Amino acid sequence: MKAYELLNNTLNYWPNEINISDSLVIHENDGFICNNLILSWDNAAQNSEGNDWEELAAWVVYVLLHITAKEHFIKGIYKIYPTQISLIDFKFYLLENLQYDDYKSMLLEYHENN
Repeated sequence: MKAYELLNNTLNYWPNEINISDSLVIHENDGFICNNLILSWDNAAQNSEGNDWEELAAWVVYVLLHITAKEHFIKGIYKIYPTQISLIDFKFYLLENLQYDDYKSMLLEYHENN
């Protein structure tokens, strides 16, 4: 599957907008928690269950949204939009995750299609 198709398919499992006003920055360890984002990821993970590519893509989208949410929350911006994820960032984090031994066959498939 092409990366852009995978991203587009996976974004169907996410809401168009996520309110991150419930977030908390943990200054002691530079951590960040957002319950609305976690609930959205739980939903995406459940909807992608059984499809290895979409399960991994849902995780990658979560990681990218987590980074964005933290940056936005610190700036006083309390909404994020999954459709604003860049394909370049998605490919980067997808490839990073495909480096693990459990994903060897998927990594080969990725290189054949992208």
